[in-house]
Amino acid sequence: MDAGSKQPKKVRLACERCRDRRIKCDGKVPACENCSKAQVPCIDVDTRTSAGRISRAFQHNAAARIEWLESIIRTRLPDVDLSAGPPLLNTETVSPAPPQEQSQPTIGQNRGVKRSHSAPGQEHGQSHSVEQSARSMALHLGLLSLDVNSSQVHYLGSSSGSLFTPMLRANQEDPASLFPASSNEPSVDGSQADPFTVYEQIEESRLEQTHVAQVHRLYAMLRTDLPSRRDCSHLTNMFFRHFHAEYPFLHRPTIECMTDALYHCSDVVDETSFQYNGWPASQQWFPCNGEDAQNLNNGKQIAISVFAAATQLFLILGISANLKTQKRDYQYDPTKFHEAAKAALDPAISKISLHALQIILLLVLRSFTSTERSNTWATVHLGMAFAVELGLHRDASSCDSFSEAAHQMRRRVFYCMYSLER
Repeated sequence: MDAGSKQPKKVRLACERCRDRRIKCDGKVPACENCSKAQVPCIDVDTRTSAGRISRAFQHNAAARIEWLESIIRTRLPDVDLSAGPPLLNTETVSPAPPQEQSQPTIGQNRGVKRSHSAPGQEHGQSHSVEQSARSMALHLGLLSLDVNSSQVHYLGSSSGSLFTPMLRANQEDPASLFPASSNEPSVDGSQADPFTVYEQIEESRLEQTHVAQVHRLYAMLRTDLPSRRDCSHLTNMFFRHFHAEYPFLHRPTIECMTDALYHCSDVVDETSFQYNGWPASQQWFPCNGEDAQNLNNGKQIAISVFAAATQLFLILGISANLKTQKRDYQYDPTKFHEAAKAALDPAISKISLHALQIILLLVLRSFTSTERSNTWATVHLGMAFAVELGLHRDASSCDSFSEAAHQMRRRVFYCMYSLER
């Protein structure tokens, strides 16, 4: 074909009537020859639109109606200037806009006017500190703490914090109105307390008794299942030598302090009073995953619960024992450590936290070394859901709620889970 020859004209799709009758359609506008002879409307079938059926004479009819309306305006309203309408596109120099932009020209023009108000110099003239403070505020609104006893934050969306701002603003002058008066106080007429409040108090007392019983059982398990302190250090060091370089999701100082605290728990008597997270009242505070600043603000409360700490330690010991078994060293029984970890697993991951996510990662590593069959993909899926719930997928480097060490641990945990999920 010569370069100067014209390109063949694209054949229009057959109309609805020609399709049904299986005859050739010439594609003429405003109606094909077959529909013109039959004196019926020529309908195009376009599956790309929601309407689906479009009259082929639609454009012709619309132009004719516009001319008819303009003639009426010229006759009855001669003072109206028809040339003073919206600006028309120059089809010779400007390429046609997409259908979405043509259908809504007013929105596009308004957006262009809004953008022209701000000069480029004004946009670049904003200070870097203002941008950092705005980003920090956005991160604070997206990461919320849902537990009064814990500094653990959860990601509920970039605008989750804005849901609570109207309530706080409405009660700005009277903070006491946020909390309704307790129904336990006797009323003026001497009536009894609200039965729902009494039920809540009974339920809280029952849950507290159940929690204390679980703590007692855990302490008894620590006394029977923990190896000697020397063997525990040997197995822990073996775990970090084998896995930490590839999966650095554990904080070594936290593991060491946590191990000392668990051995202290194995020596306490049953009558010892407990903290809210299961640690004995005599247990000294220790930092967890670099969250020093948060714990100091909360009165130096230990961030990790005793159940999560025991589960992590037993999983570490079990994984190291599996590695020794593969080397034909049967000095340690990995099954005993795994059973102890499963006994404390339910309360350990009952709340979504960074420590629970570390436990899930340890479970995945255990499946790499153990011969037991387990659904590793389901575990990885659960861990990724935990990571998104905690907002680990968001860059919180400019958020002042986390120390540098805590921020690094959040990044390490997320990318370890992300690499396993990929």
